[in-house]
Amino acid sequence: MRRWAMVVPFKGAADAKSRLSGSLDDGERAAIALAFLVDTVSAVSRVPAVTSVIVVSNQPGLAALLGSETRVIADPGGGINAAVASGLALARADAPDVDTAAITGDLAALRPADLAEAFALAEAAATTGAQLAFVPDREGSGTTMVAFTPGAHAPTRFGIGSCAAHTAAGYLPLAVPAESSLRLDIDDADDLERARLLGVGAATRAVLEQRVRPRSSDPATRPAHAPGAGRGRAR
Repeated sequence: MRRWAMVVPFKGAADAKSRLSGSLDDGERAAIALAFLVDTVSAVSRVPAVTSVIVVSNQPGLAALLGSETRVIADPGGGINAAVASGLALARADAPDVDTAAITGDLAALRPADLAEAFALAEAAATTGAQLAFVPDREGSGTTMVAFTPGAHAPTRFGIGSCAAHTAAGYLPLAVPAESSLRLDIDDADDLERARLLGVGAATRAVLEQRVRPRSSDPATRPAHAPGAGRGRAR
């Protein structure tokens, strides 16, 4: 079995998930962003092929929150791609012979089996010469994961239009099924509801049960707001 080192960038709860501001107030967004990260890291860590997890962030208290098996390093600044580059450089220095990948920290419904399936697809692609690969998000415009064979280096293109940007840069899109939890990153209230229905991790579930209830952008399908929870701010 091939081994994988994983990098998870996290820009910090205070600034995270601005597209949820119409559904959640600032405190709720901070809490749920942290919960997303915890559940993502937890799912990643349960994949047997994963040998290390590096989180890149300046968020205080992450080391204690994520546990001793997860390494937290400072975000160098410069945006998500600079954070990913920093984490990947450390992972490669620690273990040059392992495959590396970077994954977004908002996959609250991630199932370890889905990540393992993506690894298998990347490993199969590597046998045909593909050293760079990525997983598109559910909508097919963004990216949830990039993967590299040992010794492969290339800048990542996370951000708006990253699916097309990664393809143009020579990354191979992996044929991960559309319904895979690996493709369900959470950017807005509709994504949050989809993840809740699929089954989020324990940390996100606790936040949803104790503090908030997700509200769809479709008024006809919005559940009632949790008693006592903030109404959020219009963007």
